[in-house]
Amino acid sequence: MANSVGLRWYSTGKIALTANSTAVTGTGTGWNDIGIKPGDILTVDRSTFYEIAAVNSNTSITLAQSFTGTTASNLTYYIIRNFAATTAAVLGAEVTRQNAIYQTWMDGRVTEIGLKNDLSLLNKGAWKSGQSYKELDIVLYNSTLYACTVAHTSSSSILPTNVNYWCTFAPTVPAGVDCFNFNNDGVHNCMYRGKNLGSTFTAAQQNAIAAGTFEDLYIGDYWAVENLSHTYEDADGNSVTETYSGMLAIADFNYWLRCGDSDFTNFHIAVVPLRVMYNHCMNDTNITTGAYAGSKMRATGLNKARAIFNAFFGSAHVPTHRIYIENAVTNGVASGGAWVNSTGPEIMDERQVYGSLIFDAASKNSASIPSRYSVDHTQFNLFRHNKKLVTYRDYYWLRNVVSAANFALVNYYGHCYYASASNALGVRPAALIK
Repeated sequence: MANSVGLRWYSTGKIALTANSTAVTGTGTGWNDIGIKPGDILTVDRSTFYEIAAVNSNTSITLAQSFTGTTASNLTYYIIRNFAATTAAVLGAEVTRQNAIYQTWMDGRVTEIGLKNDLSLLNKGAWKSGQSYKELDIVLYNSTLYACTVAHTSSSSILPTNVNYWCTFAPTVPAGVDCFNFNNDGVHNCMYRGKNLGSTFTAAQQNAIAAGTFEDLYIGDYWAVENLSHTYEDADGNSVTETYSGMLAIADFNYWLRCGDSDFTNFHIAVVPLRVMYNHCMNDTNITTGAYAGSKMRATGLNKARAIFNAFFGSAHVPTHRIYIENAVTNGVASGGAWVNSTGPEIMDERQVYGSLIFDAASKNSASIPSRYSVDHTQFNLFRHNKKLVTYRDYYWLRNVVSAANFALVNYYGHCYYASASNALGVRPAALIK
């Protein structure tokens, strides 16, 4: 029989972990015997946490996410038991909720009637003719609780349901209505969850997006992609087949809805990888001529990312939509833009990551109106709710022109910066999925 882990973190024995793998091998561990379960949490440094997907034996665990550290053995570890979905936790939460409803009603009645003392709650068991009642007495009648609002003496012809000095004791919610889970983009954009959605884009998820309900999808939720085969064309026109493993997270709901010079009406999500997907230059030389629209990055550098998104979500779910991007540079300043077709992931704008322009050089151009027209003008809710997701100690490109030789980027240290266009830095694009 399995033993209870209790409230202490479990750390008996040592473990071995392999970089980019979900396998955990234990020595001197007893995971099955102690009752470790899927959904429990494993950490080796108390700052990075991994969800346990399966407990295979006393010495073997499979993680829901690949280990992002360096391959090592004889590691001290800690497993934190997840009590969130246990029967005790659910019952405890419901008792707390019911107590809060009762207390709210009581506080309101005391305030309304002005009673401070001699507060009695009496379950009379049934309506009684000739019984005297005072404020806040409670009567059970036909399986419903009623509260007395005005002192009075009952009669056989007057019942709690049709007199002015009784009210129902507790509020009720219509069947099937969840007051805290309305399924629409407004509510779901306000909630960060960060749940592992699995390793496939399911039919239920597709239907929830298509309907615009986004049921069971929230900001920060991610798909754990494992060894996804994809084929793309490189800059030389060669066909290349590779595999990709990583986490693709929901960054926003309906971000581009009703935007573009052609109206975009499909309900959708914006998806961003949690880490850079690979490295690539913006241009072969240190120039920004043609801005992002004319860059090598957009011409061929995103081919691999496009292939990954198409392979995982299906090309039918990666539709073409219209965006406005910079396409001309004068004296190191973006000086023009155009509406273009976006057919997959695009390098993010400073505003989508930071919420504002930082190194974008358009403000330096005093000779003409800056070309800042864009549908990508607000911060993704992923970064608004969870600032640490802006970077995982990665460098990655942003599409804003900084000078004649530099584009903007997110620095390894987490701050805003820029770099020469020929540097091979991280590609972390955003894509629209319908």
